[in-house]
Amino acid sequence: MQSPQQFEDIADAIYGDGVTSGLGSLQTASGLGLGDLAAGGLWAVALYFCSPLQLLLLFLGRIETERPSDWVLRQLGRLTGQRVEDPAYSAPLLIRVPTVLLFAASGAAVAWAFQAGLGDGTWSISTGIGACMAAAVYEVGRPDRLNPEEAVELESQWQEFARFADARLQRSGRCHESEIRAALKVEVRRFRSPDSLSSSALRDMIRNWHPNAERTASGYYKNLALRQRVDPFTGEMTGSAAAVGTSKSEIA
Repeated sequence: MQSPQQFEDIADAIYGDGVTSGLGSLQTASGLGLGDLAAGGLWAVALYFCSPLQLLLLFLGRIETERPSDWVLRQLGRLTGQRVEDPAYSAPLLIRVPTVLLFAASGAAVAWAFQAGLGDGTWSISTGIGACMAAAVYEVGRPDRLNPEEAVELESQWQEFARFADARLQRSGRCHESEIRAALKVEVRRFRSPDSLSSSALRDMIRNWHPNAERTASGYYKNLALRQRVDPFTGEMTGSAAAVGTSKSEIA
């Protein structure tokens, strides 16, 4: 059992004049206080997942999907000749280690700046905790990250859809989402099963192919239509020509 004096020593270390001043009395062999290491570690983790600009955008209600570490990993990959544009690319350990060290150094620099500028290490830890909480909010708000296999599958779907869209869609006119889905199922084998492409994924692909296409709540697209062509089996004209004449009350 610990003696009362030991409890007092622990309390003094934790509840000193400031958080880091208390922890600062506990030092490593290199002379760094544990408070300095804690503050640097907190800021390193926060910066790995969320940049200062993203912290600002969070208060404005915006969520950036990319981590700062993703950008660094990609740049280091390019510098070392990695195929970073390949959907199956995953940064090797040779790239990840320098990235972690870079953010560790950045976290230490931020913690030191607070200590030097304000003369009180309390700000280093308190702001580091706040930054980590904001980074956690970002991670919750970001889309689920794809593994290499999922990324390859998504890229393959997009390439198939883009080829279909280039051949069968036009950036004018009007049509319904169901018309596009029906044509896609007929012409692209991989999309024929009911669960091969969700409605949200189809809308994302349409938006990527034609950002100016406007979708109404009822599923009609403006500035987007199927190209007319003769069906080789029935000899009938297919496409969205009829959609152009749809009444405004039906489309709105």
